[in-house]
Amino acid sequence: MTTQTFIKKRPYLCWYVKDLSKLSDKSVLEHTLNYGTMSDVQSLIKLLGMNKSSKLFASLAKAKRQNLRPQTKNYFKLYFAQYDKRSK
Repeated sequence: MTTQTFIKKRPYLCWYVKDLSKLSDKSVLEHTLNYGTMSDVQSLIKLLGMNKSSKLFASLAKAKRQNLRPQTKNYFKLYFAQYDKRSK
């Protein structure tokens, strides 16, 4: 499964996007963290892998313009610090 297949099965995560196939992995992760359930998040992390998910999140969190809510950003900062083996 690809991230495009993942997001096409969950159109409620980005209801305002016309062409879901053009979303990048980074954008799919951002939408999933913001609007998905924990089950959606875990499925995407399993698909991408913990290391890639953590790297994408780190680049999202550092960007000046991003759409992560402060609570979401803090939670997943702690989450990836706990579960990403390369950060230890």
